[in-house]
Amino acid sequence: MNMTYLLITPLDKSYFRWGGITSPLIRGAMGFTTVEPLPMPSTISGFLIVAAYKRGLITDEKKLYETLKEALGWKLWGPLFYVEGEDSNSISCYHLYPGKLLCFRGEEKCCLVDREDYGAFRMGIALSRYGKTAREGYIYSTVYADLYSLAYGLLGRRKPKKYGILVNVENEMKEGKDPSALNGYVGPLGGESAPAAINVLNDPKLPWKCDFSALLSPAIIDSWEKASDEGIIKVKWSDGPSEGEAEILQKHCLSDDKVLPKEIRPTVRVLSMGFQDERRKEYEMVLMPGVSLACSGKKGIGRLTDLGWGSVLGKQ
Repeated sequence: MNMTYLLITPLDKSYFRWGGITSPLIRGAMGFTTVEPLPMPSTISGFLIVAAYKRGLITDEKKLYETLKEALGWKLWGPLFYVEGEDSNSISCYHLYPGKLLCFRGEEKCCLVDREDYGAFRMGIALSRYGKTAREGYIYSTVYADLYSLAYGLLGRRKPKKYGILVNVENEMKEGKDPSALNGYVGPLGGESAPAAINVLNDPKLPWKCDFSALLSPAIIDSWEKASDEGIIKVKWSDGPSEGEAEILQKHCLSDDKVLPKEIRPTVRVLSMGFQDERRKEYEMVLMPGVSLACSGKKGIGRLTDLGWGSVLGKQ
């Protein structure tokens, strides 16, 4: 099985919406949206599917509405935010929901990134549907993720050599379906169709020195329950004939750091799984990323892990 790391580099400020309703036609409390620093697995999958079609790995347009595994035989893992400086020192960050990233600089202590470090406000004015005239009172603002500025800040105000959203793609050795063929592709990613480039990254450094694992992307689960008085929560799921469970620890790597909260509250939400056949898929219960897991040797938990849901980062 062939494994390829792809670095997706946004070329402009990005808009990754994780819920809510936003439109220039609504105002006040009716307009609310949740924007995160990294995209959901469904957003990444759609981006890669289109990239594969543009590069000739997919020739049938109908396969654009299939999953990565169905259309290409690919399994998705991630994402991480990855930065590499001119001195080849790297920083890797994982999503700490809501709105944060937990970063590791080699073997040094981690640092916490908040919306203040990557958020960029943009304002707009709604236009009339019948002409290019402004609608009175319909001024709106939206928060975007400026990942270049984030990389620049993490490197101590130095220009990054490489930065972006890091994912791993496993190819089940289907002939003519090599993910490295996407190298150099540029296309729209996320809301507002902001451009992003794909580059193959050879042997990225992903330091991890904790005794437990971290959840990188939302995990699709069926139920959760408190397992003990020590703050351990257990989540369960079934995927066809197989069943699984995982224990969540209410702590994180280097929880003794004064900058970080001592405990993490696991968050369970209902999310849309994206679109298929031009229709929205069913909503699912998910465990949001950033929690610590008492498991080792697993690349994912929950259902649909082959599509990037429930990806797990552990000891290498």
